[in-house]
Amino acid sequence: MTREQIRRIHSPIRASKLLNRNQNQSKRGILETPQVRTGQSQFEAVFSQQDMTATAGVIIRNHEGFVIGACTYPLGRTGDLTTAETNVYLQAAIFGKEMGFRELVVEGDTLIVIKKLKSDSVDRSVIGNIINEI
Repeated sequence: MTREQIRRIHSPIRASKLLNRNQNQSKRGILETPQVRTGQSQFEAVFSQQDMTATAGVIIRNHEGFVIGACTYPLGRTGDLTTAETNVYLQAAIFGKEMGFRELVVEGDTLIVIKKLKSDSVDRSVIGNIINEI
């Protein structure tokens, strides 16, 4: 079994332990705000070529690796998979900001988007406006 497979098995277990711990603390009125506000965002986009529609899923973990937020975003009609993936990057950044993270490590696998985000030049492509918003 690979490390990634083990991590996938243990993540829901750790998340449920965190939820139980937070429920117990809130009963006692001791719910504390976390000291570290760094998170990690993982996401995936699903694109239907027949319908030209996409849906995004985002998971946010805290600095300890616990899942503290998850959501899906229907992206509606989307031109192609690259546009869908770029929109997911944006949604992951927005979701992390809404959750109060000062720093967010966004993990993605679309090399085109990663290169455009790292570039200092003005992007005039179809996804340029989304890149500028991120």
